[in-house]
This record gives sequence, C-alpha cells and structure tokens, in this order.
Amino acid sequence: MRAAVYGAGALGTVLGAWLTRAGTPVDLISRSKDHVDALNRTGAVITGLVDWTVPVTALTPEEMQGAYDLIFLLTKQIDNAAEARRLQPHLAENGAVCVLQNGIPEPELAQLLGEDHVIGGVITWNAVRKGPGAAWIAPPESSVTFGLGTLSGRQTPQLLQAKALLEQMGPVTVVENLPGLRWSKLLINASLSCPATIMGGRCGDVTADPAWRRIALHILRECVAAGRAAGVRFCAVQGHDYAAELAFSTPEQEQALLARMPELFALNAPAVPSMLPDLQKGRPCEIDGLNGVVCRTGRQYGVPTPFNDLAVEIVHEIAAGKATFSREHAARFAPLFPAGT
Repeated sequence: MRAAVYGAGALGTVLGAWLTRAGTPVDLISRSKDHVDALNRTGAVITGLVDWTVPVTALTPEEMQGAYDLIFLLTKQIDNAAEARRLQPHLAENGAVCVLQNGIPEPELAQLLGEDHVIGGVITWNAVRKGPGAAWIAPPESSVTFGLGTLSGRQTPQLLQAKALLEQMGPVTVVENLPGLRWSKLLINASLSCPATIMGGRCGDVTADPAWRRIALHILRECVAAGRAAGVRFCAVQGHDYAAELAFSTPEQEQALLARMPELFALNAPAVPSMLPDLQKGRPCEIDGLNGVVCRTGRQYGVPTPFNDLAVEIVHEIAAGKATFSREHAARFAPLFPAGT
C-alpha cells in the first residue's frame, strides 16, 4: 500500500512522523519548500507529548509521482476544489482521500472525486508548527484519538484501511453518523477556536474569561440549533455530548453550565487555533468553513445566528487589517444577549 499525508503542516507533520515511526512510511507533502527540505535533511522533529526525531520522506506537490492508495488530506478546506483536481491523477483506482480537515468538507470533495473515494475523519488532538521540519503535539496522550466515517455510513475497505493506519497513532472510532460527528467537532471549533482567534490566544483563554465563555456558549447554542434544523444528529466527541450537555433554557441553567465549561473543554485548553497563525502571517483563514457554515445553514433553515454572524464579521475585519486581536471585542456581543440577562 502506498500512502501520503497531503498538507504536512503541524498536524500533518506529526501524523506522518508517527505513522513512519510505527512502521508505515508515508510521503509528507507540503507546499513549503523550506519545510520539505528540513524534513528530508534532519527528519521530523516532534516535541510536546513525545520527543522524537523521525527520518521521513517529504515532497512538494509538484514532486508527486504515481498513484496512492490512501491520501490523508490536511490542507485548508478553502483550497479543496483546486487540491481535488491536483490529487485526482495521483489517486489509485480503488484509492481514497481521508479528509482530516475542520468544517464539513466531505460533500464538496465527494462531488469532485466520487463518494466512494472520500472518507471523513475528525482529529481530537492539537499541534503547532515550530519552524521548518518541526512540530509540537499537545498532551495528554488520552486526547490522541480519531473518528472516521463515510457519507453513506458504510464501512468500506478504504475506511477500514484508513482505520488500521491511524490506529498506529491512537484509538479510532468508526461511526455511521458522519454528519453528526462533523457537526459535533464543528461546534468546538466554532465556539472555542473562533473566539480564541479573535482574542489572539489559546482555547483555554476563552473558557477562563467570563465574558468570552458566555459568548462561546451562545455561539455553540446557535451551532446546535442550525445543525438540528438541517437534520443533524449530534454525537459525543472527546467523551462528551456537548450538544446535549450544554443545552439550557433558563438563566439559572446557563450560569450552571458556564461554571462547568472550563472542565468540559479542559482537553482543548492548550490548543492554538489554526486560524490565528494564518491571520498573523497574512494568510487566508478558514472562518467561512467553520462559523460561516453555521451562518449559512441558519439562513437556509430560518435559524437566527447573530453570535456567529458577528464572530465571522470580526475575523474578516482582522484579516482585512481593520481590527486587531483583542479581548475587548467582547463588548460588541453584549447587545446580542437576551434583555435582562
């Protein structure tokens, strides 16, 4: 079997190094020539949860040759149309792309590559690039898990192949309800990664700040409402059914949940949202594929999403240089809360 990690940034570098060290060599593919050169010269330097230097094979997309049986896709989803065209000639006849991105990317890729060639996956761990050839993976070890599924809900040979490879890194749960898994991860990204990006910090900064914690809870609430209107059945991720556990209908219930949020999202606290370094380096970020999905789904099904709408607006302002990273943006959300609360 021939496998590749396409999009060897922080997560992809860790994944590629881990699989290679476990005995399944994979090609690490990155658009960054400096990163590719460093990986080939000194190996992948992985720190944090582990302390490894792993010899790997790295390529730029232009250097890809032949066909792969399995390609783990970790690029930004905003590039998926172009990346699908690039990957199609390098996909074996019965090969598959295992999409380990954020958001809800599988429907678009299934249209471009064919549903039988697409597997959806959710990563529950966090990693950060530490320069060319280096990445840091956040502890604890218990956070290193995966969820996999297909749009049809079937356990295809390709899905079982991807499961066997990823189990070399951590436990893999195969689900029949891929949309529910995707939206359950989306509500974490929408409610924590987006506010953390606006603040210019980590996800733990959101749950530690009373004002932003409440904003996050209402962003999450809108995500659940929009998803359910679209027929999504939310499921457990990270050991919690957040859609059910964080539901409230009274101010008293809201206050009780706000007190629990730091504990419920403890695994996410060290995470640096991928949008933050993108914006800091002047690169496009994925906001429209995260909170933007909530906004578009809400409009489609008549569900108001004012907290997500404003969050997307602020991130776009930061991207355009019209605003800066700041906790003070919390004040802009104050008029959105119900009167008297």
